[in-house]
Amino acid sequence: MQTVSIILHKEQQKKRIKINMGFKNNLKSVYTTLVLGHFSTSLCAPLFAFLFFERSSPLLPYSTSMAERAIYFGIFLTLYKIASMLSNPFFGTLSDIIGRKKVYYIIILGMFIYGLAGIISNVFNNIWIFMIGTTIFGFLWAMNSISVATINDVTIPSKKATKLAFMQTFIGIGILAGPVVGGRLGSIKILGHDYILPFIILSLFAIVLFFFVKFTYNDTFFPKRIKKDKKKFPLKSCLVELFSSKAILWLILVYILDQISWGTYYDFAPSIAKTVFHLNVKEIGWFDGIIGASLIVSSGLLLPFLKKFSKDHTLMLVASIAGLIGVSAAYISSFFPDYNISYLILWVSIFPVVACDIIIFCTLVSYFSNVISSEYQGTLIGLIYIIGMIAGAIMAPINAILMSYKMNLPLVVCLIAMILLIIIVLILRKRRGFDVINVQLTLEAKKASSNLNIFE
Repeated sequence: MQTVSIILHKEQQKKRIKINMGFKNNLKSVYTTLVLGHFSTSLCAPLFAFLFFERSSPLLPYSTSMAERAIYFGIFLTLYKIASMLSNPFFGTLSDIIGRKKVYYIIILGMFIYGLAGIISNVFNNIWIFMIGTTIFGFLWAMNSISVATINDVTIPSKKATKLAFMQTFIGIGILAGPVVGGRLGSIKILGHDYILPFIILSLFAIVLFFFVKFTYNDTFFPKRIKKDKKKFPLKSCLVELFSSKAILWLILVYILDQISWGTYYDFAPSIAKTVFHLNVKEIGWFDGIIGASLIVSSGLLLPFLKKFSKDHTLMLVASIAGLIGVSAAYISSFFPDYNISYLILWVSIFPVVACDIIIFCTLVSYFSNVISSEYQGTLIGLIYIIGMIAGAIMAPINAILMSYKMNLPLVVCLIAMILLIIIVLILRKRRGFDVINVQLTLEAKKASSNLNIFE
């Protein structure tokens, strides 16, 4: 009997090592997929400012005024945000039912449609083909949320924030390289058409990425865990667990304000740089590329370093102040575009804005993930992204209208959001909200989390 027990124990150890190695290799596949996915989709990012605001744009007549172009741009962003808002909870929950890998295939299909729509709309000079294609892409693009769910599947709670920061580093690599390359490719004419080459390359990358995922990615979620309990609907159960704590509700408000500020900056700053500072397509590529470089530095170096010496609430406060300084600098410099110092300030202001978002996002997602059961991780991440997308979908038309009056007005929205964010973080610090959240992360406190009140 003892010999049989020893043999069984060794077999279990071998199986455990095999599973752990599979998860380790799987994370490599996820990180590579993130780099390739963000690189190929970011190839087209520098083109938006020119497709909408350049007089010679293939999508709009030459006579279209800047105010009208701003409205079209707002419609484009709103449709994309609404589609993305529906995407993340739907595919997050779907991945909790059918597994992560099949959802990756759907995401890659969206990439191919995006590239195809860009090609066709440029050839036939039709802005609505472009908008419809990007809206479909927005609905199918849930790569970040599914990747976060995959990481949460195989990561212990204490390591989640670091792993998520590491994920943001790989996203940053794609976002750094993609726009820089896309800015150069966008200036090359193909058969007499401007801005079309990045869309062609995107379509080809989607095909390559499909086969890469097919042969390298092993699913980290096993649908049988959900099928055993058919009475539970993942989204409903996830909502019950997440919204049982007032402290978490306050952190959701922090997340919304962060997304309003960061989303507005990310969506509108390149267009402001193009129209106010008169950057060309290559320079806009570099502008977006520096955003990617800031992602890499913030997530790969800055956040892991700061977490060794600072508590989470201190990190969030410092990040919020840095974000406020960044958007303030960008806004002030936009009034003096002809001065070299203003041009320099615009570029330097990118880093604190990006660092603010990375620190807050990674910290909050790790909090949220640790108070949710393991079988609802995909649903949770989808829910987090939908909250951000709702904020973006609401603010996109508002910012477009503001831009139609004065091109730099969306930066005022960033300023207001950052000020409110700092106030909320200070309130939580003063009323020991973060201490309550940390208590809730223990196993005993989870069972009674609904009875905790951060203002007691």
